[in-house]
Parts: sequence; C-alpha cells; structure tokens
Amino acid sequence: MQETLYHKDSLKILGKLFKRYREDNGYSVRGIARSHNIAHTVISQIENAKIHPNVETLKILFSALDQTLYMDEVFLNVQRENLEGLYDAIYYLDDDQRNHYRQLIEADYDKLMHSVLRIDTLMILCLDTLIAKESLQKEHLSEIKEAYHYLCKEQLETYNLLMGLNDFYTHNYSKAVKHLFKNLESIGEGKRYVLSLYYLAFASHKLFRNYLSFQYADKATKFLSRHNNLRRKLEIDLLKAQKQIDNASYDDANSILMNLENSLHYHENQPRTMQRFKTFKTYIAYSSARYEEALRIIDTIERKSPMYIFLKALILHRLERDQEALALFREVEMYEDDMPNNQFVLLARLMINNITDEGDEALINKTIETITANPYRFITIHLYYLAFDLIIAYYKKRKYYKKVMEITEIMLSVSKKRDIHETNHM
Repeated sequence: MQETLYHKDSLKILGKLFKRYREDNGYSVRGIARSHNIAHTVISQIENAKIHPNVETLKILFSALDQTLYMDEVFLNVQRENLEGLYDAIYYLDDDQRNHYRQLIEADYDKLMHSVLRIDTLMILCLDTLIAKESLQKEHLSEIKEAYHYLCKEQLETYNLLMGLNDFYTHNYSKAVKHLFKNLESIGEGKRYVLSLYYLAFASHKLFRNYLSFQYADKATKFLSRHNNLRRKLEIDLLKAQKQIDNASYDDANSILMNLENSLHYHENQPRTMQRFKTFKTYIAYSSARYEEALRIIDTIERKSPMYIFLKALILHRLERDQEALALFREVEMYEDDMPNNQFVLLARLMINNITDEGDEALINKTIETITANPYRFITIHLYYLAFDLIIAYYKKRKYYKKVMEITEIMLSVSKKRDIHETNHM
C-alpha cells in the first residue's frame, strides 16, 4: 500500500490505540513479544509513539488481540471521499447530504476506528455533531486532543476548527477566537480556512468587537460567493448588516439588505433567517423615522421575543400610541425574573419610568451600574444612547442639573471605554 494515502504519523496513533487495547485486555508487552517474535523494545516504542511502526507489524500486534486493521487501499480511498463529502455538506449546510454521508460513515464505523483514518473520522463526526447543536462525547474529544502532536497540516486545520466550534457552541468565545485564528495562517481559500473566518466573525460579534467582526465577515463573504455557498453567505451578510446597524450606519445596512432580497426565496424554510432580515428592515425604517412602515414590517414577524416586543413598543411610542406602547413595555418587563440584566428588559423599565413618570431612582441607579460594569451591554449604539437619554431626561424633568452633568460624564467615560475596547482589537 502506498503511504501517500495517509500521513505516516497516523500509524503512531494506531500504536497508542494498540497500547490501550493491550492494557484493557491484561496482556503484557513481553508476553506479546515472545508470542509473536517481536522485540519488546520495539513494541514499547510503538506504543509510546517513539517510532513510525511498520504496517505489517501493526497488523500482527492487533491480530494478537483479536483485532483487525483495515488498511486496504480501495477501502481507504472510498472512506476518504465519504469523509470529505460530509465536510462539504457541513460547509454548505446541506442537511440531506450530511445525513447521506453520515450514514455511509457510520455503516463502516468499526472498520474506520481500526484504520489510519481513525482520528479524521472522529474529528469530522464531532464537527457534524456540533453543527447539529448536539453534545460531544467527552472520550472522543479527549482522544482527539491526545493525538494533537501527530496531526498533519490539514488535520491540524480540522482540529483548530473543531476546537473553535466546540468553544463557540459552549459560549467560550475568547477561546474560540484563539483556535480559529490559527487557521488564518493557511494560504488560499480552502473550506476550513473560510469556515474559520465565518465563525471568527460571529465569535467576534459575541465579544462586542464590531470592527473585527465586520472585517472577518466581509472577507468570508467573498470566498463564500466564489464557492457558491448561498446559505452561509446569506447568514454572514445578515451579520454584516447587523454590524452596520449596531454602528448606526443605516444606509450601508440597507444596501446590504437590498442585495439580499433576491436570495431570500431560497430560504423560505428558514424562519430564523427571515425573522432577522425583517427585524433589521424594521430597525432601518424606524431609524429613518418611517414608523408606519416599521410597524407594518414588524407585524409580519411571527416569533415573539423581548427584542421584538420592545422594538414594536418603541415604534408605537414614536407614533404617540403610548397606551399600546406601555402595555408592550410591561410585557417585556415580565421577563425580568429570567433575564434581569437583559438590555431590552432594562430599557423597557426605563421607558415605563419615562412614560408614567413613576420616579424610580433605584432603577436609574441599577441601570447605570449595569452599563458601567459592562460597557458593551448595549451593543447597538442607538440603544446605548437611548438608555442615557432616558436617564438624563429623568433628571432634567426634575431640574437636577448636577445629576445631568454627572450622568453625561459617566456616558463620556463609558463611551471612551467602548472605543478603546474596539480599537485594541483591530
């Protein structure tokens, strides 16, 4: 068999697997060495990945434990195609193809676990599990981590992507960025490189790094266009639109959304995508003071959330329909027990305070504490300034001008922290 079909360090991984099987079955190194006329020092070196073992020697060792190694060239070629087919299906978010290739791989799973494709198989199946938003098996992840030092360049790219996605889906965004960034050292536009860019954009968004998020998204969308990856391109373009809205660049956001109109009919079965699109259109119409249009759009959104309810209430408030607005703001307030520091809950309570003139200074103090503790709480710049506007309006109405100056200074200080945070990560 030609070694070009696999990376030779994959044989070291099989040597370590043999050691695990041998210990689990209670065999000694010297006992197997005597029975099969192989020097015990050679077996020890194979088990501890000190040498690249000979394929025939490995087969003998595994057969000593009643295990078979599958090293047939035809088998490995077919399985490589299946593994790459599954990766392509993950890349293109093609659920039918994902299920197809996963079934093919699982049908030969036991053989793959006793071949040089063992780690490749575990990594691609773990990636597929993460994309399906399911939990990984800890023993698989542990084995993959143990194999780190024996991975070739392409395997390392898959490893970095896998670890990055595992951190991303467990909300450890800083670690996700560190793993995914390693793949940016690659040259070209391979799918693992592009998918790393894709998730870097979303991880940076979660870390409130608007500039970086947009840059990664902008770079990813060019490659996704070349690869005709419409589903992921739509998601990344929606993120770009969101970044423009977050930074109050409404014309740029609207331009992105207008270019997406033609793509949306391919995603009629993606309600979350349509919801995000309509929400952004609503926000742009609202920011342009086209309140009636904003209300028409938001009323077509089926899914209800604190963000949706708050935005509709804000539109009604601008239309001077304060009783309807107040009822919705109170509906958002009901989420407080489950989401006490949610930005929309805090803003809804401030709006209630403003409309009813209830004079809840404890709420004002809590909001200021929340914002100063986390300057990125309101990632959308309009909502950030809305919070301060409502607080300043509260004190102006009561002619507490000293407090107005104090709150203004806090706002400037927090704004500076936000700017420093952003520029430090460019």
